[in-house]
Amino acid sequence: VDRAGVVVTRRDAAGEPEALFGPEITRLAMEGERLREATADDGSRRVFAFAPIEAVDGTAMWAVAAVPTDLVEEPVRGLAWRTLGTWGIAIVAMMLGTGFIAEYVLLRRLRALTGAAARLAAGDYRARSGLRAGRDELGDFVGAFDHMAESLEELDRQGAERRRLEEQLRQAQKMEAVGQLAGGVAHDFNNLLTVITGFASLLQLELPPVSEAADDLREILGATDRAAALN
Repeated sequence: VDRAGVVVTRRDAAGEPEALFGPEITRLAMEGERLREATADDGSRRVFAFAPIEAVDGTAMWAVAAVPTDLVEEPVRGLAWRTLGTWGIAIVAMMLGTGFIAEYVLLRRLRALTGAAARLAAGDYRARSGLRAGRDELGDFVGAFDHMAESLEELDRQGAERRRLEEQLRQAQKMEAVGQLAGGVAHDFNNLLTVITGFASLLQLELPPVSEAADDLREILGATDRAAALN
């Protein structure tokens, strides 16, 4: 191609030169482009490759190769589709594998923990996760959860020596109160018996030994002695 964009020589099947490269393509060559997709003079999209040629007489010339864009992109598109297909299959397989791992490793452990926590909240302090502790962060949480459940169970047992002891203490306090009440009543009763016995004895001294009143006083004194003996 010369400076005016005229094809100097061309190799094609027909052997006849064609004006494929107009001023736009010539401008690209003169600006130093090496590879560019552009529209040829016949309206087709082509990929152009440019290489400058130094003529002996200093004439500016370029070697230009033009390939239809479809021919260039076809193998690329095929490779792209194959690559996308491969990656798609790999991604789907990875997602399925991740889902399997999440379902049977992570979610299974989380369900076990959730169930044990629900039982624990309902008051079943014997609830445990049934999982192995350690190895990862969730495993550490499993260990901490089971340890907490064991502590709650122990506190529950202690709350039950303690509730029994408190009940026994209350019963003892009740018995003590009853005993104090009974002691107070007995003391007051003794005081009354003492008064009755004293006045009956004084009356007995003033009455004749043989009389109906003296007999009644002896019955009263006998009754007071029996009451004092009951105390």
